Amino acid sequence: MAREKITNRVVQTATPGEHWDTDLIGFKLIVTRAGHKTFAIEGRLHGRKVKHSFARAGTITLDQARKRAKELLFEIVQGRDPAATAALARKAWTVKELIAEYKEAHFPNLRTSTRNSYDNYFARFIIPHLGKRKVAEVESVDALRLFRSVESECRKTETGVLVSTGKTTANRVIATASSLFGEAIRLGLRTDNPCKSVKRNPESRRERFLSETESARLLRVCDETPHIVTANLIRLLIFTGARKGESLAAKWSEFDLQAGVWTKPSHHTKQKRTHSVPISPAALALLREMWAEAEASGQVEWLFPGGIKGKGLVSPKRAVRTIFRRAGLGSDVCLHTLRHSFAARVVSAGHGLHATGRLLGHTQAATTHRYAHLEHDIQRRALKDVDAAILRGHETSVVSCPHANGRSAKSVEFLVD
Repeated sequence: MAREKITNRVVQTATPGEHWDTDLIGFKLIVTRAGHKTFAIEGRLHGRKVKHSFARAGTITLDQARKRAKELLFEIVQGRDPAATAALARKAWTVKELIAEYKEAHFPNLRTSTRNSYDNYFARFIIPHLGKRKVAEVESVDALRLFRSVESECRKTETGVLVSTGKTTANRVIATASSLFGEAIRLGLRTDNPCKSVKRNPESRRERFLSETESARLLRVCDETPHIVTANLIRLLIFTGARKGESLAAKWSEFDLQAGVWTKPSHHTKQKRTHSVPISPAALALLREMWAEAEASGQVEWLFPGGIKGKGLVSPKRAVRTIFRRAGLGSDVCLHTLRHSFAARVVSAGHGLHATGRLLGHTQAATTHRYAHLEHDIQRRALKDVDAAILRGHETSVVSCPHANGRSAKSVEFLVD
């Protein structure tokens, strides 16, 4: 426990523990081991200790926090418990107010892509359907109606053919809502999760891989398209198998083009660990060409610069769809398909699941095991080599076993082929 005047510098550099303010008695900054910083007050009411954390550092200024702390400490002097008052106010929260609290508490710890997905699900589905409802009044049937409405809203057809049932999106939305109501339970706003009773739709994992012909066709279109930045993104994903999010967030400082290494920072990777991988010759040639163009244009921060100066490319969906369509690829192909295709080629080339997992940045072997069936072709080639070694030099001799039935070794070799 430290005692000093809490300043902006103290807030920025404070180590885990409680930091008490020497100017305003009862005001403190709490820093957790994970680095979360919260403003709080502590006093005594009717002989008992009263504590109340009222705001995360960064959501309000230090001056605002000090002013709010004075108000809360004055409530204690008047005989009221600020924590009990806050808990009572939360009981009347609507789902929309719960979402605001959820975003403040959890969004700083989520990856950008996850935050964007949650924001999309909140804005498009959860707030329109449940936003005005009291958190304590939402029932299982309301969660089921949300689930069914998402399926209905996301069902898509093209030229009279159903191309999306919305079932996967419904699963994601109800999972987000379930996490939201889990936070409500943690805050004491309710005792159950209304989303738990909703039966999710079965999902089949995508097994779409690009053939060599499709990949060649896609690369040819990338050479011809005017969407140069998006084309470079597609090329990099083909040559590296990187995740779309990692690539869009990449900066030139992550690359050592001399050593041919890409070091992805932990806050960009799905596994939340720094991931360093070698770059293939084709990817290295592409990156060197991109770097020359970046130097010439003065855009040397982002690997894929966006339309706004100083910002990176966000989500080139239209350009990607245009390039895929011109390459003759259907709606079953997305940017993540390029990652699957890369993994399939590594495994099929005989480099094993371990090397594949390291290149893709998988932390769990089970994740890479989805490509295990591709090793069968390698094993068949190995078996054929073994057969050839056994039979080599005995083409004219008769296999001496009770099941040979007089056939020559050459005949057996022919059957193996």
